[in-house]
Amino acid sequence: MYAPEQEEDGKPVARMVVYEAIVKTAQAQEKTTILFVCEHGAAKSVIAAAEFNRLAKERGLPYRAIARGVHPDPKIPASVTEGLAADGLDAGSSKPTLVTDKDIRGSKRVITLGCLLPPSKSAPKAATQDWKEIPNVFRELPGGQGSNRSTA
Repeated sequence: MYAPEQEEDGKPVARMVVYEAIVKTAQAQEKTTILFVCEHGAAKSVIAAAEFNRLAKERGLPYRAIARGVHPDPKIPASVTEGLAADGLDAGSSKPTLVTDKDIRGSKRVITLGCLLPPSKSAPKAATQDWKEIPNVFRELPGGQGSNRSTA
């Protein structure tokens, strides 16, 4: 922390005020996290987070989305990363990530995409929404690319 007695130029108060203003500005600019969770953390949540982040950035909003999975796949399918890249979006991490309690507690809103959070991972009811009617991503890709899995 700032120690005014270390100042030698006789202006410790002014520097302390500037320092506190910088810290408060940085804290105000921290981004609020929105968590998208799907079963495998490899398609629906990844696409939702990428699109959300694009829209938030375009609008200058202080939000960021992260994607997680309840039972993460080993990797994000090429059809997802290529589809996002074609739209000018980045899939983020190339490896799906397991949703954690820390992810949930650190998020302003948790959106599940047709999956249930494990009982050990609880989120406040007011901050959780389930979007059940999200279609299978791979069926929606041009040419039927992607996995043969019935849900993604």
